[in-house]
Amino acid sequence: MKQPVYLEINLYNKRSRPAGLLRSLPKPYTEFELLWLIKNAAKDKKLSGLILNTSGFSADRAFLWELKNVLEEFGAAGKKVITYFEEADIDLYCVLSAASAKIVMNGTGSLSFIGYTAGRIYLKETLDKIGAGFRELKFFDYKTSNEMWSRTDMSDADREQYNAYLDDIFGLTKETIMKARGFDEEKFLSLLNNDFFISPKLALEKGLVDALGREDAINEMLSDGKISPTYKVWGNTSLMTRGRHTPHYDPPAVRFNKAEIALVTAKGNTDMEEGMAIRSLARTIHEAAERRSVKALVIRIDSPGGSAIAADYIAQAVETIKKDKPVVVTFGQVAASGGYWAAMNANHITTSPYSLTGSIGVISGWFFDRTLNEKLGVNVNTLARGDHADLMSGFILPSRDLSTEEETQFRRLILQMYDEFVRKAAKGRGMTFEELEPLARGRIYSGISALNFKLADSLGGYLEALQTARKLANIPDKKRLVIHEYPRPKFLESLAARYLSASVKTLIESSALPFLNVKELNNIRDDLSYRVVNNGKVMPILPLGFSF
Repeated sequence: MKQPVYLEINLYNKRSRPAGLLRSLPKPYTEFELLWLIKNAAKDKKLSGLILNTSGFSADRAFLWELKNVLEEFGAAGKKVITYFEEADIDLYCVLSAASAKIVMNGTGSLSFIGYTAGRIYLKETLDKIGAGFRELKFFDYKTSNEMWSRTDMSDADREQYNAYLDDIFGLTKETIMKARGFDEEKFLSLLNNDFFISPKLALEKGLVDALGREDAINEMLSDGKISPTYKVWGNTSLMTRGRHTPHYDPPAVRFNKAEIALVTAKGNTDMEEGMAIRSLARTIHEAAERRSVKALVIRIDSPGGSAIAADYIAQAVETIKKDKPVVVTFGQVAASGGYWAAMNANHITTSPYSLTGSIGVISGWFFDRTLNEKLGVNVNTLARGDHADLMSGFILPSRDLSTEEETQFRRLILQMYDEFVRKAAKGRGMTFEELEPLARGRIYSGISALNFKLADSLGGYLEALQTARKLANIPDKKRLVIHEYPRPKFLESLAARYLSASVKTLIESSALPFLNVKELNNIRDDLSYRVVNNGKVMPILPLGFSF
């Protein structure tokens, strides 16, 4: 009887190098690398199944949805899938239940089965206290990204658009879990509203998991009493063998009869030098497209927007390249405002249901000094030539608010850029201005609604984008795809990033910082800094680091 072989995948945000001088240094894996691994492992006839260890793993909802899909494909290939977790929320649990997988929960673990929220911090009164003023310059109800600085509570328009978004994504999560575990709606809502913080014993009792334990419980599931399985590992450690001489798993290399597609990651705010670093990114996109071996491009956009000039660099690059080679865009968690601007000219846009997209619109705002300088004991004297020359003068912030005439000038700029955005997006999407404009006005959508309103062409992620690119490039099915990811990290930069990541994690785990919402504080700091630096600029932008 042939001994079964199982692939153990460990998702602890890094994987070890299989050999070499830097073996002990963890090498981060990319999101695509993980999905591609599982997709190809499903075709490996030597593997009987997969064990997914999610300990210490976290990701946004868009990527989790893609991970769930590829696990379902793996199970559909007739192979076993076992998922293991120690701590999980409802999003990760949705992945764990994929592919009719058997779920093993650590006997001392926890499951947080609570719902979804969307919210925002409002800092108008904070600005008042420090003596700073802010004038919101918006002319579209749904373009609300400056409201955290101009209001003390949620506007009706914001409440409407984010309620619609929550209805879409929560409904999908609910239906996915109900189908996977055989729950009716009454049972699901009872767990959500009555139990929610679920102990291992209760999780087993309620049918949320299939077993409690660790490698012992998994071994028991896999053993038929006659022959013990062997394991190959992909990840930083091995749960099943605790690292004892476990062979590292690498999919077979493709050497012949192959076709190449370039996968470009465009992540961060649309800025020439920061975030996406679009000055460099646009050059990278063109260089990848110019390679004769590259038959198509896939661009992964994960961006809340920022500079219209920067976003248009990518849009123009896509417009040029698609004349010779197809360009497919896949959306991450956020691809809205300037992020959508960058994508709008692609041959095809695929989005996850959870992606926050659309927000076709522009906005501006004006931070100024009310009494900040007075509180700091700073006096500013200004000599000027020109009626508005003193507009930007001041210490830290401009010394004064906008005049009525100046606000009128901003209104004109905003409306002109909005008109340009809508017209370009309409052309890119094969729509008329009159068809697209009612869907614009700064409104955000889930991927589900974006598809319904023709702002996207399909629901999918990396793998679906690659399949679409293959079809558009007329690559025969018999050819194996080889994917090269761009931008390629420079060795020293990659080394520093790995060291910094490990150091920061150690600091957080060994301090009181877990009790602080450090991520939210950083998001606010980054958003304020970016807006003050770009004070008065008209931008297609959502809050930086926007999360739920």
